[in-house]
Amino acid sequence: MVASYFGGLSIGHSEVGVCHALSYGLSYVLGYHHGIANCIAFNQLEDIYGDAVKEFHFMVEKHKIDIPKKHIKRSDC
Repeated sequence: MVASYFGGLSIGHSEVGVCHALSYGLSYVLGYHHGIANCIAFNQLEDIYGDAVKEFHFMVEKHKIDIPKKHIKRSDC
C-alpha cells in the first residue's frame, strides 16, 4: 500500500501524467517501446507542456532524431 501511494505521488508531481497515459496506449495497442511511445505522445502535447515541448522539438531537430509518424497496428506487421 505504501509503494502504491509513493508511486501515485511521484506521477502526480512529475508532470508526466498526460504523456504517460497516452504512451501506454501506444505501447500496448501499437507495440512501441516505452521511450518511443513517450516521444510520439510528447511530440503532440505543446498545448499542455508548452516550452518543454518546444525544447524537445529543438533537440529532436538538432540531433536529427526520427520520431515515427505513421503508426502500424501490431496485427498489420
